[in-house]
Amino acid sequence: MYNRQSIFADLLLKPAIRGFIEDPGYYFDRQNPDRLLHLDLLLLTQGYRHFVWKDILEGKEQALPFAAEPITQTIRGILLNLKGKPVPKGKVTLFSAETGVILDTLTDEKGHFVFDQLLLAGSTRFTLQGKDAKGSDQVELVVDSLRQGDQQAILLDTVPHPLDATDSVWIKPYLHYRAQVLDSLIKRGVIGVPKALETVEVTAKQEKKSTYNLNPSGRADQTIDANELEGCPILSGCLPGRLRGVVFKIKSIQIMKDVFRDVPYPHTTRGGDAMLLVMDGRNLDLEYNGDEIFDLLMTAPPSDFESVEVLRDPALTAVYGATGKGGVILFHSKRFSDRHVAEQFNVKNIVLHGFTKVREFYMPNSSDKPMPAMPDRATVYWNPDVVTDRSGKAPFQFPLPSKSGKYRMVIEGVGVSGKLGRAMWRLVEKKETKDN
Repeated sequence: MYNRQSIFADLLLKPAIRGFIEDPGYYFDRQNPDRLLHLDLLLLTQGYRHFVWKDILEGKEQALPFAAEPITQTIRGILLNLKGKPVPKGKVTLFSAETGVILDTLTDEKGHFVFDQLLLAGSTRFTLQGKDAKGSDQVELVVDSLRQGDQQAILLDTVPHPLDATDSVWIKPYLHYRAQVLDSLIKRGVIGVPKALETVEVTAKQEKKSTYNLNPSGRADQTIDANELEGCPILSGCLPGRLRGVVFKIKSIQIMKDVFRDVPYPHTTRGGDAMLLVMDGRNLDLEYNGDEIFDLLMTAPPSDFESVEVLRDPALTAVYGATGKGGVILFHSKRFSDRHVAEQFNVKNIVLHGFTKVREFYMPNSSDKPMPAMPDRATVYWNPDVVTDRSGKAPFQFPLPSKSGKYRMVIEGVGVSGKLGRAMWRLVEKKETKDN
């Protein structure tokens, strides 16, 4: 019974505990006389860490390892030479093609650099490039958040949830309920009796396809592999001059409503028509996929791609129809299982997450009109945004299920002062009959 989700466990217990917590609701049930003792044992084994009790008893102030999270973002790092020694007075450039930001700074005597006061909206991809005082790129740029030690610490701190699809208290009731609904639909003739398939054993192995080229022969006029794409921060800086029969012209494309950006877009030298871009087998239309085209050419790092194919011969572009009359460029990204973090020395691509629009939690449509009876389902009603009046009251209504039964009503919330509240009731619904 304690495995049910609770606002107390989610906000007061789970953030302070490392690893999985079994029965989190147990520690907030006042009917358990030993809950505080058990909570202390839990904190001693999975919660409290890095405390020096002598310093605490003597009242010594502890320095905070992390400063309060600011509104702005900060990028820190160090510039090293190829022997691992700091590079003083080296130049580090930060730029983002999607925002047009270009900043630069010099490293201190210990090779450290910092870009602070970065106010961002949404996720933004940045490229960092470092050079020494003489302008040489034979240096290594290390960003604090990308250091190997930090990556290991995150991996070691990740504890998987021991969820079992057959024994878990979360899954088993749901599967039992879905089986009851399926039997009910079959008995009422809403659906037919499903046929169970026998066990299928797959012995053949799928042939690994390295290209999305629609031509049966897989031929292309030109193919550029991943090795030729190294050393460039973005694709639009790698491809011009390397693709035969292709010229890049500035073209204004729409990336969102009423927002246009100039992009160096590939055109064929035979007539000057714009070429069709295909990303992992999906055609990118200039009219409807402008944002994806912008990200592909202006923000995506070349290290994410396995190869680029160019089709110019009419015999090869015919399979793409009229959209490919000007030629086709196919981009093949590295599969997730095949991707590896390549050492790029003086160039690093990072993504910073700024402020984003708050997403609304889905809830069923409701109105002032009487709600019709609803079909059978486990959750009758949910509302993530109930605001009370000055007296602490808030009305709401929900449709009744089509069958009688017992239901559990849970209300959780946060007050203006930050205090948490939770209440639960058991409801029994009975349908009236003609005899009553």
